Amino acid sequence: TNLNTTYPGDMDWLLVGPGGQKFIFMSDVISAFTTQTNAVVTIKDDAATVMPDVGAVNLNGSWKPTNYGAADPFAAPAPAGPYQDAAPAGSATFASVFGTDGATMNGTWSLYGVDDVSGDVATITGWKLTFEANDFVCTTAVKSRADFDGDGKTDLSVFRPSEGNWYLNQSTAGFGVVNWGISTDVLTPGDFNGDNKTDFAVFRANADSTQPDFYILNTGTSTVSGVSWGVAGDIPVIRDFDGDAKDDITVFRPSNNTWYTLKSSGGITVTAFGQAGDVPVGGDFDGDGKADLTVYRSGTWISQLSGGGSSNIVLGAAGDVLVPADYDGDNKDDVALFRPSTGQWWVRKSTDASTTATNWGTSGDIPVPGDYDGDGKDDYAVYRNGQWWLLRSTSGAVATNFGLGTDKAIPKSYVP
Repeated sequence: TNLNTTYPGDMDWLLVGPGGQKFIFMSDVISAFTTQTNAVVTIKDDAATVMPDVGAVNLNGSWKPTNYGAADPFAAPAPAGPYQDAAPAGSATFASVFGTDGATMNGTWSLYGVDDVSGDVATITGWKLTFEANDFVCTTAVKSRADFDGDGKTDLSVFRPSEGNWYLNQSTAGFGVVNWGISTDVLTPGDFNGDNKTDFAVFRANADSTQPDFYILNTGTSTVSGVSWGVAGDIPVIRDFDGDAKDDITVFRPSNNTWYTLKSSGGITVTAFGQAGDVPVGGDFDGDGKADLTVYRSGTWISQLSGGGSSNIVLGAAGDVLVPADYDGDNKDDVALFRPSTGQWWVRKSTDASTTATNWGTSGDIPVPGDYDGDGKDDYAVYRNGQWWLLRSTSGAVATNFGLGTDKAIPKSYVP
């Protein structure tokens, strides 16, 4: 920083790493009376070009390591040679000398400079190192519906009312069976502890306020909890309404058109939103990580957006099945429906507000959208008498047998 010199070609610079590595990264550049005043010089392997050996050049900017004179000497206290030279005198780079393993970059670094011709003096006011190791991996967990093994893919899964068993064909963990619930329960799967694994949960309204209405079995910890929240006639809408990556216990009460949310982050919210005949819908339609209060009313989707404002989208007709999900992978749920009379999926994409129609299914199919191939986009899928027909956005179409005709497909629990 703030390099000052009247003749840059007199300067030699040596960097010594924690492991004793010795690299002459700048030497004998611009051998001419080209005054540098408070130049800020950045030297890095991926810069566009080396520094020139002559010419009237301002060193402000980014340059590759450059050494035009091999075997330059450095007096004590600098360590004795041999040194590794940058091009063109040699072929060394920062990466070849010091490596790219972040763990080896801890320790003491030393910089030595020499002005090897008398008559002028080169000065700097400071220097710093920026490490760009290549051993750091950033990942974003894909959170999918009915993902019991936490691999980012929706699992083929059914609930068998006659037994109270959840049968799982997990995409990574394989087959599993869990007994949780009775035949009259409403399935309410969700990730209630934020471990990216779907938990087993059911809603069983109890008139006794001292008894649970929700029964939850956490997948990762096998812990059991019961929560008193709701009354008979309530419609559970399990989503993350407070944005803490944990699903919240929420019910919509048709008798007074009010939403009741028990937030996992603490506290409760009670919001009147809707009118008689509305269908409550769960989804994050503005992509802020929080579910929006949404109702479907005679072909119109009406949302009170958690990020502010509201939304009214017209899409739907009598007999349609609502299937909101993120089909375009932009982290916003799309307004969508399945039309049994034609076997078509109608999706209004949040990316560009265009509407598409895709044929996948027949009358009598149960729509079960989910991200079955883990690409961050929900897929068109139907459950048909024990068969799963999947049109995956990346992996293509496939049909798989898993379940009985009387089973309840668990991914269906995520749509009205």
